[in-house]
Amino acid sequence: MNRWSNAATNEFDIYVDVNNDGIDDYILVAADQGALTTGTFNGVLVTAVFPINPSAPGALAFLATAPSDGSTALLPVRSSNFCAAGHPCMTTLGPGTNKRFTYHAFGFDATSSFVDVVAGTAKFNAGPTSAISQGMFAGLPVGASGAVPVAINPLSGL
Repeated sequence: MNRWSNAATNEFDIYVDVNNDGIDDYILVAADQGALTTGTFNGVLVTAVFPINPSAPGALAFLATAPSDGSTALLPVRSSNFCAAGHPCMTTLGPGTNKRFTYHAFGFDATSSFVDVVAGTAKFNAGPTSAISQGMFAGLPVGASGAVPVAINPLSGL
């Protein structure tokens, strides 16, 4: 996708396989809130999660972060959003918790016929034994800069 004035003119669909059986279980959608809830665009980008099985309801998750004239959107979601009755869940608690998943994505512009397909699939481990740290607990004072520590644990695997 190219830069946008308002990211809500785009839709991003991320297909997620939470049990790694090669079959997508959920779709994380980032789209205009009004279009998703009332059918009328309101210019606010949100995330929502829908089970692939259309008989199960989806749920709005969060407001997305996508600055004007940018090309990057932060699409927040909880792992518990990937757990619907009758579907595989990512939220198993206790020993042996599996938060590994496979995903693939595409985006399209709601104002034109432009579609951007991301080639291939990727794997991610959102659990406590992630192979690569995300640096989400590194703090810096306002206006400061510095290195964010990154740790790699090749033994955890994906």
